[in-house]
Amino acid sequence: EVEFFSATDFVYPDEKVRELIESLMLGQTDNAKVVLKDILNYSAGFGRSSLDACMLGLILTINNSILTIERNNMIKTRFNFDDYVDKMRQSETLGQYCELFYDLFDSLNTEMENSQKGRHEKLIDQVTAIIEENFASQNLCLDEISDAVRVSPYYLTKLFKKYKMVSISDYIHKVRLEKAREMIQEEDIPISLVMERTGFTSRSHFYNLFKKAYGVSPKQYRTIL
Repeated sequence: EVEFFSATDFVYPDEKVRELIESLMLGQTDNAKVVLKDILNYSAGFGRSSLDACMLGLILTINNSILTIERNNMIKTRFNFDDYVDKMRQSETLGQYCELFYDLFDSLNTEMENSQKGRHEKLIDQVTAIIEENFASQNLCLDEISDAVRVSPYYLTKLFKKYKMVSISDYIHKVRLEKAREMIQEEDIPISLVMERTGFTSRSHFYNLFKKAYGVSPKQYRTIL
């Protein structure tokens, strides 16, 4: 609901604009839309000139924020400052103002989500490559991998589970077991050496994991080949 006041009393809603920009930067599109509506209703109460001035200031602020988002997320948005100023001047109702900015917010959020997904997938690819290349190392673990890719163990744990549906330790075991199975199939070497070459330090742990994965012990697996 719009309340009407004298244009001379208009004060630019800095706090609300900061809240809107923060929401955009965090990808909280729904909250950004709510705050925008508050800003529009407030500004409209002081007349068209105050509304236009507020919207122009908002577009300038959003433009600067989009430049930051583009740098941080390594994306290129379709936002064009001059085009939005022209569209703003053609808007006649609060609904048209809302539609103009809502479209921008949705487009920006989609670009950020796609960029974030791409970065996450690249990070997961790095992690799986590290595991594939270093499975034989007895020191291979979550902390070592998180140091290598420069993210926190907690963050990496959550992200890896989201994309691979298994924990990093379970994925390491999976790779090691696959390599052990291949060695048993293709090389005539003692099981103890297979275990050593695939990064396992405990014989009982190796045997238990192998039997759980393939239904038989490593020695039994070799005899049925």
